[in-house]
Amino acid sequence: MPKKVFRAIYAVNYCIQAGFCMVCPAGLIILGGWLLRTRCGLGRWIMITAIVFGVFAGLYSMFHFLLTAARTMDPTAPPSSDVPSSHKKEDDPHGTR
Repeated sequence: MPKKVFRAIYAVNYCIQAGFCMVCPAGLIILGGWLLRTRCGLGRWIMITAIVFGVFAGLYSMFHFLLTAARTMDPTAPPSSDVPSSHKKEDDPHGTR
């Protein structure tokens, strides 16, 4: 039972982090475009550029996080020191395995 709960919590954590990884770069770049438009008097083109670039940067950040997280081991798996020695893969000098 606790293993299922931990896996569900980790899944929710990954989903929240993936969303955060997408929203933060996009939001910051769009905010920068808005500030350049209102404070510096640049045209509408800066907002269009900021939105397009922000969305692509957010997507890249999210996919980078997901691919990095997918490479990690199962967080609920026991560390290798907790695995009994009978289950560890040992080098077989005769190649009989």
